[in-house]
Amino acid sequence: SRINYHRRSKFTEKISHRRGILVCLAIFISLAVWSNSPEQKAERFVKVNGLTFYDLVNSNQQIPTTLDGIKVDVWSGEHTMYEFLLGTGMGDTQYWGVYYSPDDVPLPYQNTDVSLIADDDGSWTWQTDGDNHGTTKKIIEKWYYFEASF
Repeated sequence: SRINYHRRSKFTEKISHRRGILVCLAIFISLAVWSNSPEQKAERFVKVNGLTFYDLVNSNQQIPTTLDGIKVDVWSGEHTMYEFLLGTGMGDTQYWGVYYSPDDVPLPYQNTDVSLIADDDGSWTWQTDGDNHGTTKKIIEKWYYFEASF
């Protein structure tokens, strides 16, 4: 019994072609998910609106109540925080967004009086009684990404 190598070769090519398509599709889906992650959306918000807000803060003008349709929350404390809540998840028990820190210091969610602990990856975490916790990470000078869970 002779094997038709030409036919087997075409079969192998079809499988190889299908694998290539599946690999490309997997990469495309991964990039789409990654580019729509909360952190990536936060970085895009800062890229689009960061300089405008920086100029407003430094011009001594009144801070607007919204920027690009996003509410600006001002949280006082030792260091002022201008927070932009960009999204929620898990039935309003998770929050994420960005904040502007004029003093360029990391702050906990809503500038509450809890300690931040520096992590090895350049982020900071906080935790209170129960399961309330969060993280913050510097995006660029004076701008930080945050997540909070309750």
